[in-house]
Amino acid sequence: MTEHNWTKSEVARLTQAYADGIPARQIAAELGVSKGSVVGKAYRLNLKHRDRPRVNRKAAAEYKRSAVELVINNARTCQFPHGDPLKPDFHFCGADTQEGSSYCADHHAICYRTEDRSEKKPAPTYQTGLRRLYS
Repeated sequence: MTEHNWTKSEVARLTQAYADGIPARQIAAELGVSKGSVVGKAYRLNLKHRDRPRVNRKAAAEYKRSAVELVINNARTCQFPHGDPLKPDFHFCGADTQEGSSYCADHHAICYRTEDRSEKKPAPTYQTGLRRLYS
């Protein structure tokens, strides 16, 4: 392992870059040294990175818990959409779901038709396209 002799200009660049919050890997690439030597020198110089925004762990956990509760509660309510999704008055039905469906009984009947339509509508007859064009 070879030791890097830091010049005054390198130390100045390291100090400024560290204060600006530039990642150690990027500083190392600029100075032509390893990331470990940048981190080590910064530690020996007692340098601190610019403050990064900290995540409030309690708030994040509460948000995650409320999101899970929302998913669980929505799993039991009708998911039939009402209105334009781009408008603020958009919402889902919200009624209790029918067993084995994502919809209430009324909306399930709309979404899943079980009647046999083959008897009501005759099968389509197909004509040759060329015959129709040139006749």
